[in-house]
Amino acid sequence: MRIGDLLLFAVSARGFFLSVTPSAHYSSTIWKRHGGREKNSPLLLLQLPPSARASSDIPVVEMAVATASRRLGKIFPSSTVFFACDVQERFRDLIHNMPAVISTAKFMLDVSQELEVPCIVTEQYPKALLHTVPELNVGKGPDQINVPIFEKKLFSMCTKEVEEELKKLPDRKDAVLFGIEAHVCVTQTCLDLLDLGYDVHVVCDGVSSQKPHDRAVALQRMQQSGAFLTSAEQVTFQLLHTAENEKFRAVSNLVKKRNAEGINTFSTMSTL
Repeated sequence: MRIGDLLLFAVSARGFFLSVTPSAHYSSTIWKRHGGREKNSPLLLLQLPPSARASSDIPVVEMAVATASRRLGKIFPSSTVFFACDVQERFRDLIHNMPAVISTAKFMLDVSQELEVPCIVTEQYPKALLHTVPELNVGKGPDQINVPIFEKKLFSMCTKEVEEELKKLPDRKDAVLFGIEAHVCVTQTCLDLLDLGYDVHVVCDGVSSQKPHDRAVALQRMQQSGAFLTSAEQVTFQLLHTAENEKFRAVSNLVKKRNAEGINTFSTMSTL
């Protein structure tokens, strides 16, 4: 490669660096990540002015840079999957503010039913940690919420079985994530989903750890990696978009019911 050749930097929508290639050969070597989701990202040619070139002792290379698309975190029911991570009975007396986690998880599952958003539930080694808390009412019974439940030993929810389930939902690339523990299974799920090309929305009032400090660090860690931090109500009203939504009244009643329960929520999103 000669000085003065154009270099093409391939950058994903999250700003991940993918490759650098002589521009003459770019068409066959970039946009291979996330199923070509970003094939139409615009290219921006960056050039230094002549005065800067003349005064610099460093050789100047003109570069074409793939500009990252703006990520605003907008979501729609048709593009979304909920992920309920390991809200299990064994953790009930161990997790900081577990009643708030359970209340939020139940609320999110009810919202998923009203808005017809698929939800994936996992259980970490239920032989020792028991099954999902009964308040969430998930299972195969006639009066239960019938959602896929996957047992796992991997900390991340993204097991082979879950990834196979996600292949059935190819147009859903927004993940709403809640559960426990924030600094272990939730964080590793978040990172794996980001790596799979999902926009991840972490429900802050629906995640926790045994130690508040671990929860706080986990929220910041996930945000550093590109996740959106949100709350149960915020993400719910984002999904509704308008009071004219035919589901608005039903979902509003869920919000009122949750608020009336008076479950003690988290006083702060994160405190280090």
